[in-house]
Amino acid sequence: MKKLLFLAVLMGLTGCGETDQNDTSQSTLQSSTASVNYRMAASSSALSAPSFGQWVVNGYASEGASTVVNASRMVGGVATESKALITPNVSQVSKILRAGLGGAALTFAVNELLDGIDWVMDPANNRVIYREPTTYPSGIYATTFSSGKDPVEVCKYAASQLGTTYKSFSVQGVDFYCHWEPTGHWVGIIQRTPPEEKTLPFDVVSQEIINNAEIGNTDAQAVTLAAAQTMVSEAENDATKAKEIEDEFERNSDEKCKNHNLKMNSKAAMVEWRYEELYKDRFNLYINHKEVSNPFILNGNNKGSWDGHVSQYKYAQGVLRATIKTASNAGCPATPKANYWVNKEPPSQPGLHS
Repeated sequence: MKKLLFLAVLMGLTGCGETDQNDTSQSTLQSSTASVNYRMAASSSALSAPSFGQWVVNGYASEGASTVVNASRMVGGVATESKALITPNVSQVSKILRAGLGGAALTFAVNELLDGIDWVMDPANNRVIYREPTTYPSGIYATTFSSGKDPVEVCKYAASQLGTTYKSFSVQGVDFYCHWEPTGHWVGIIQRTPPEEKTLPFDVVSQEIINNAEIGNTDAQAVTLAAAQTMVSEAENDATKAKEIEDEFERNSDEKCKNHNLKMNSKAAMVEWRYEELYKDRFNLYINHKEVSNPFILNGNNKGSWDGHVSQYKYAQGVLRATIKTASNAGCPATPKANYWVNKEPPSQPGLHS
């Protein structure tokens, strides 16, 4: 099999560290901007393009979160052009992130998810580490009556025990003060601790990159295109996947139906993506946020509910169904992928295929 060489040059992604801050804010992790330049190495003397049957790949182009793979064949002196649509899923995009090739798309996606909170990469564990800022030092706050991480709650409980009203708190060294209405205070002690680390799995970041690619973010599309190129390269050594790509090239060589086929597969890919969201349930929506009225909010970003995602899945199927009908009216049958996804039921719960 001929091999595909994909050259990705990573530029500007630097390490991150902690910085010391005053008593009114916690230490944070610092992130840096990054950029990635993706390109195909095209030295004909060193390599040749991937091929599937008689079809030879000759180019790639982003289309939303998908990648159009262009190919041609020469039979009896007659050249024929065709296309196939490759749509990476979350796991395939995460593979690019683990390789350190997320670049500007990674930075943008994480900043969106964390709403500007500083963070650092932890590729060895497939995650991003961050610490949520607070308006007070991190630690255990203790009075005679109770202790806890939240000084406001500790002071309010002390006020309830003393029959007074909480007003505010302040910090001085290892001591903190609960201030009462209208006057008076109570002194407590702080046992300082490092700020609590939280994590964001790469798969969550990859989903955000896919979302951004779908709406046309070029940095995100560079990552999904890189994932698609990797998929094409790997398919050369997998007979089943290679046959699927070859068959798609064959179907799409029909001038009358190729555009309809690409549209059907694009809409089917959206249904498949929605299905994977439900199957993986990365935010534990099924258990904690099942109803639409109780969405999951991640750092100010609404990530929806389980029932809401089921509705989105069925809506995507409706769009696919309409696309199939348009193709049928033009004399083009549904593609195998479109036919598979148009009526497939959503998972009834995470981890359980329909």
